Amino acid sequence: MFNDMEKNKVQDSSIPDFKWTPDSKAEAVMADAVKYNLPVLIYFPDPWKKSPIKDIESAAFKRGMKGVALGLLVKTSKKSTKNPTPLEEKYGIGLYPTRILVSPDGKKIDSKIGAEFGNDIGPEDYVNYYKRLRQKE
Repeated sequence: MFNDMEKNKVQDSSIPDFKWTPDSKAEAVMADAVKYNLPVLIYFPDPWKKSPIKDIESAAFKRGMKGVALGLLVKTSKKSTKNPTPLEEKYGIGLYPTRILVSPDGKKIDSKIGAEFGNDIGPEDYVNYYKRLRQKE
């Protein structure tokens, strides 16, 4: 799947910078995923915590993810457990925080729940993890 993506990769200068786009614009992000032949990293933050995982919010993470994936930030709330958002329902999200990587056609490639990476890594480790996923295919 990703080998085909690499073959069809759009010129790097035309690929948009990585940013966390709100889930209200999910259709546009998925259209861009198809256009640029990039997967989408969808982030479901913990609704009980005020701040998201700081490493994936950092400028270093965002710079490193350009050309690796597009970003989609789902607005979760404590009510999500009873009334999930469409994306939470589609991907069966019930634990937070969760990060999933989906192909341009929306199929789940990988998911990480909670702080599985541990506390002693930095944004580069997250970027390298997602780059390795792209190379495996």
